[in-house]
Amino acid sequence: MMKKSFLLFFFVFSLKSYSQYFEAELYFTDGTNKTGIARINILNDKVIFKRDTKSKKEKYNHQNISKLILKKDSISHTFQYKKILGRRPPKLLELIIRSSNLSLFAVITETNYLNNYGLVGTLATTIVDANKINYEYYIVKNKDVKAVFFGNTELTSKKRLREIVKKYLNDCQSLVEKSENKEFKAKDIPKIVQYYNSNCNQIK
Repeated sequence: MMKKSFLLFFFVFSLKSYSQYFEAELYFTDGTNKTGIARINILNDKVIFKRDTKSKKEKYNHQNISKLILKKDSISHTFQYKKILGRRPPKLLELIIRSSNLSLFAVITETNYLNNYGLVGTLATTIVDANKINYEYYIVKNKDVKAVFFGNTELTSKKRLREIVKKYLNDCQSLVEKSENKEFKAKDIPKIVQYYNSNCNQIK
């Protein structure tokens, strides 16, 4: 179960932060891995890797990498390329909740009301008011290959969220009932996933 503090606070990547390298572990599709420093090119979902600050850049994408771990101040954040229903090619998503039952991923963006907008992640050092951060959530059920869009904290209405829950988590009747009773907003999607994992575990 995720800690409450992890649910409530995310650390921001500014636009400049994406040009910075972080301690990294790359896991390749052939089963090998290597460590060094890396950054993410958000515009094309490529990972820019270097063995060290003086090394030559190496570029990777979903054809090479199965998982990326970025570290800052001993805090690790995992990113994976996931196929998304209705979209090609695979997209680099940050893992929020890992479970063999129902996992939650996200694309995180920051709305800057003074300077248009910037892209964010969870490795910088400044906490930003959560209402300025948008989470585009995706879920992956236990045996599914593709991730499914599950709501956007800025754009998904309560009504739309109820429709999404009913469509994709209809094997959890108590959760559907809670959703129909308007107990959840889009910002509560991590709580929805936690509830499903705690009360509707389908793994036998």
